[in-house]
Amino acid sequence: MKKLLTCCIMVSCICLPTALAQSDSARGSSSSANLLEEPVQHAIYGAAMMKFSPVGPQGVNSLFVGGELYWLLNKKYLLGLGFTGLSTVVQAPAIFPVEGLVLVTNYGGLVLGYVHNSHKLIHLEAVCLGGIGQAFYRDKEYAATYNQNDTYIILEPAVSAVLNMTSAFRIGAGLSYRLAQKVDLIGLDDRDLSGLSLNLSFRVGRF
Repeated sequence: MKKLLTCCIMVSCICLPTALAQSDSARGSSSSANLLEEPVQHAIYGAAMMKFSPVGPQGVNSLFVGGELYWLLNKKYLLGLGFTGLSTVVQAPAIFPVEGLVLVTNYGGLVLGYVHNSHKLIHLEAVCLGGIGQAFYRDKEYAATYNQNDTYIILEPAVSAVLNMTSAFRIGAGLSYRLAQKVDLIGLDDRDLSGLSLNLSFRVGRF
């Protein structure tokens, strides 16, 4: 019995360190967990944007137009820049002696996003723009500004369904919410420049 116990201990002393060494070696040879799978795939594309949203004290249904430029990593992660401006003529509040003043506003900033199953014919995309905006009034001839330009903070999360038309062209449609903060232009507040948007985009580039 003692001989059997001695043999078991000797086998354990020999085999256990060997097994642990093999386990450590296997762990050392395996790759560490990373956010981006390697090799990293890079792509770049631009998008022309149209956004339909109410704006101003009267909630006028308006058209915003803009553009975005994206860097796409591993067909999943988006990093980009976006710029959007008000295209519709929106009358300013009747608070000035000069008639016919119109509101001008635009905004832009950094865009972060995630694309789900970009290889599929129709897939989903979620992005969020964070940056700054500008608002002021102009007269009918767009020759002069009234009141100093106001700068405000903008945050705009969005979700879109994207249709792959070709390998280099895609169309997206979705919703976003424009959240304006620190608006300090006479006759306007945060609510006047915030609102839900219906978005349409045309994307061209390498995906």
